[in-house]
Parts: sequence; C-alpha cells; structure tokens
Amino acid sequence: MSLKVVIPTPLRKFTSGAELVEVEAVTLEEVLDTLDSKYP
Repeated sequence: MSLKVVIPTPLRKFTSGAELVEVEAVTLEEVLDTLDSKYP
C-alpha cells in the first residue's frame, strides 16, 4: 500500500527539504523503518 507522509517543517532538514514522502508500507512500523532507511 502506498502512503503519503507529510513531513513537518522543522523535520524537513532530515528529508532534504521534502514536504511529502511516499512510502510502500502496511503498518506504522514499516512506515518508520522505510523513512529511517531512506533518510538515515
């Protein structure tokens, strides 16, 4: 399932300025793991 995660302004420095990140995940744990691997 493709999900869109809105990144709050103070945290965008960790996502190279991205306001919205799309991830393939089913659970919250998978979302967080995906974000952690994409933006270490």
